[in-house]
Amino acid sequence: MTANSVYGGAAGQEALTAAHVLLLGAGPTGTETLKNLVLPGIGCFTIVDGETVVDRDVNNNFFVRAKDVGRPRATVAKELLRELNPEVQGFHRVLQPRELVDKEPSYILQFALVIAAQLDDPSLVQSLGELCWESKIPLLVCRSYGLAALMRLQIEDHEVIESKSEFSVWDLRIGEPFEGLCELADSVDLSHVSDVDHAHIPYVVLLTLFTKQWRRVHQGHLPATAQEKATFRRIILSAKRCDGEFNFDEAVEQVFQTWADPRQLPPEVTQAIDAAASSRVKSSPFKLCLQAIGAWSREDNDGKPPLSGTIPDMHASTDRFVALQRVYDNQAEADCNAVQGKLRSIATSQLEFDKCVSGELLTRICKHLREVRIVTTKSLAEEMIRPYLEDEFILLESEACHSPQNPFTWYIAVRAADRFFIKRRRWPHCAADASNLSTEVCGIHSACEPVRSANESQAGEIVRFCHSELHSVASIIGGVASQEAVKVLTKQCTPLNHTFVFDGISATSSVVSV
Repeated sequence: MTANSVYGGAAGQEALTAAHVLLLGAGPTGTETLKNLVLPGIGCFTIVDGETVVDRDVNNNFFVRAKDVGRPRATVAKELLRELNPEVQGFHRVLQPRELVDKEPSYILQFALVIAAQLDDPSLVQSLGELCWESKIPLLVCRSYGLAALMRLQIEDHEVIESKSEFSVWDLRIGEPFEGLCELADSVDLSHVSDVDHAHIPYVVLLTLFTKQWRRVHQGHLPATAQEKATFRRIILSAKRCDGEFNFDEAVEQVFQTWADPRQLPPEVTQAIDAAASSRVKSSPFKLCLQAIGAWSREDNDGKPPLSGTIPDMHASTDRFVALQRVYDNQAEADCNAVQGKLRSIATSQLEFDKCVSGELLTRICKHLREVRIVTTKSLAEEMIRPYLEDEFILLESEACHSPQNPFTWYIAVRAADRFFIKRRRWPHCAADASNLSTEVCGIHSACEPVRSANESQAGEIVRFCHSELHSVASIIGGVASQEAVKVLTKQCTPLNHTFVFDGISATSSVVSV
């Protein structure tokens, strides 16, 4: 399996190759995350870390060696990570992340993604979060805490071109066929084809033919009632010549495509188009494309969006399938060209227009329109000020979730440890700290008393972990974080919203949005 097939084809690999990622913190969590970006061929990375390699690093970090003790950790990590893929450019700075954020905030603005790994001071994470939020730079915060781990994604107006939803619906336009599809269907005479050909006519063509016949005797209307739809299915099955004609079975299975409304888009897509249309600030090329698509659909195409041009696999002869694909490709290209004409009238300058059509951006959006998304998570600052915990606590109180192994309780426990650190400038590490940690749990939410018992065991574990960073846990959270990083950088697949929690004791995980 090639890198292109794994990371979203040529467009995904091109986006990865063009990306420059900043890693703050070269401990095991950070290097494991970056490793999974270097291997598929990210363009460039920069490591900022102010620590020197010590014996502890040798024991828990695969990207330092015993002979490196005393050397800058950023230097060593960069050298060993580059050995994995010499085509990737790597840079480093021996500098504490706190100094970078406080003294050189503009330095961070050049990166496509910032990964903050195991930053000890919660106030530093908040400062970094505010800086990235204001600059619209995606931020991944990763941390391992003993056998628990958290990964937090912060993004605003993140534009996804290919969300790759597993529930996508094919855009076939059978109920309102375009000219090319009508001509292809009219060229088929079911009563005069051979038995072999009869069994290999694509179901899309069959449905188009039977729909045309139905409309001829029903005043141009499609099957509407349950009785009419059942009758329509029987008509299709009655045309079979033998039981082995699987194309007719496919036509019955996909008969809903006949009355599917091509104007109906997923709600997330409609929201994205509406948001792009109502944007009063300078729009990105992505949003300009959505504006053009929305305007063309409303004004020139009876509300129908541009045809995607993709068709599913089906039981058909090679010649007939290729002919069908060609018909859809031609119509999709014609629709995209029409949208491009609308885009030219919307764009305020030739440069703005060129940005939309360069790299086939408009073509990709037209093709994957039903998969586009605009994702915004809650900011780190908003999470700390106004966390939304009610739903999670309701679940926690239920019989199924009221368990010390529920990952959400680890989110609360680690948050409590942060509060403990802010007040005492040290992490909990002795038995006396456990009761104080339990108190911090209840301070996170006024209604937290019902879950105090569920967090008592976590409080003890947090103390026992003593803010340690285990390589096995770091590798897991690094794998998850790198997967989300690839989603963000390639703008393919919908990133999680917004915190991934891993419980290494029970080997369970969960995504919480608080």
